[in-house]
Amino acid sequence: YEPGSTFKALTGTAALEEGVITPDTVVYCAGSIQIGDAVINCATGPHGSITVSDAMAHSCNPGLVQIIEKLNPDVFYQYVYNFGLGETTGIELDGEEAGIVNRLSTANGGVNEVDYATFSFGQGLAVTPIQIVSALNCVVNNGYFVKPTIISSETKGQSIESPKQIISKETSMAT
Repeated sequence: YEPGSTFKALTGTAALEEGVITPDTVVYCAGSIQIGDAVINCATGPHGSITVSDAMAHSCNPGLVQIIEKLNPDVFYQYVYNFGLGETTGIELDGEEAGIVNRLSTANGGVNEVDYATFSFGQGLAVTPIQIVSALNCVVNNGYFVKPTIISSETKGQSIESPKQIISKETSMAT
């Protein structure tokens, strides 16, 4: 499924970690934003000038578009992959899907700006519930990605794979 607004935390976290925004960075919401031929609306605005923290709290799509525009697309997509999206998690359940992370490009090989903009608020990709929970866990778990696993009486005492740090503790605390 498309994660929608739950994905916004990952966009904000990547931008914070890369230092292109702070929680107090100001974005502007006029109720919509024009990207190429598309108009992206805000379901909760217009908000006017607001901080990134407020844009996240109000789930402001134009604010998230302005945030993702500050990130190099290659760097942003690497965060998406590091958060475990676009591949199976390896959880011990049959039939796990990898999800879909599209990187649509223009005729000259550049990034499709509308698709990249909508990606900022969780449209244009597909995730499984365990993927998004694992990614969001990383955001609030001092930046550590822990591979999900099924815990049962049969697995008691078995070692769990070491977590991988994706973002800093400071960024995790700021989100």
